[in-house]
Amino acid sequence: MNINQALTYGLGIWLVAFVVASIMVVLGAGRALWADIVVALFAGLASFFLSKKLRLRTVGRAFGYGFVYLVVMLVLDYLITFHFTGSAIFQSWTFWLAYLLVFLAPFVTLTPAPKTSRKK
Repeated sequence: MNINQALTYGLGIWLVAFVVASIMVVLGAGRALWADIVVALFAGLASFFLSKKLRLRTVGRAFGYGFVYLVVMLVLDYLITFHFTGSAIFQSWTFWLAYLLVFLAPFVTLTPAPKTSRKK
């Protein structure tokens, strides 16, 4: 696993979620349930597309990348988002849904190893 790539992708995923959440606030949707679900879906999709680029072949690597993404998001939400929302961020099921989607996306993108031909 490339830890720098995992950290960078984790930051990118968090930025997508943060920007989409900020747009929702500007549009007046703020803490509407549908807006929170949209943010969670965008975070999950960002994780999916970035993980797909990695062409992960093992469950262990998928777990590693998903775990790093999750830790990066939790730390950044605690350090940055927490100051805008207070503890409400960690009390909302939609935020935990976003974390779950981000964590699971690398598993969904697992690519089977190429088959090798055996000569008889």
